[in-house]
Amino acid sequence: PAKTATCTGLAGVFEPVVVPSPRFPTAADAIRHVKEARYARGGPLSTEVSSNDVAHGPYTPAAMREVLENPKAHIPDWVEAAAIQTVEYIVAKHGCCPAYVSPVRAKYSVQVHHVDVEYYRRYQAHLDGHPYAMTPQIAAHFATWHPGEADPTRGEQ
Repeated sequence: PAKTATCTGLAGVFEPVVVPSPRFPTAADAIRHVKEARYARGGPLSTEVSSNDVAHGPYTPAAMREVLENPKAHIPDWVEAAAIQTVEYIVAKHGCCPAYVSPVRAKYSVQVHHVDVEYYRRYQAHLDGHPYAMTPQIAAHFATWHPGEADPTRGEQ
């Protein structure tokens, strides 16, 4: 489609989610695999042992319980059906899904914005007295990039 090679990986070693491929011949196979991985033991939304438990963060146990108990954390059947239809459309139009990016090549991008540090302080597990994902650079952002300005992350007006 965009002169992007669609690689199906190496069988048994690294098999990306590509439709059609030997591992995922249909859209339904791929979508169900992705959905099951979300909820499987060690997955991000597992109620047994989540990736949050394995990596010791980023969320506090209370925040993670709140996420897992929220009905929005559970993919409804209609969403699964819509995802399958979307992948089927892309395959019909372009011959494979994903169509415009290689599933085995990570493309680096960055998004720059001010971080809501109160979110991290409230919901993330703390390591060494600091929220899991709040780096020293994030904590010092206003002092470094906006010297002399009030730092709303410290309650300054």
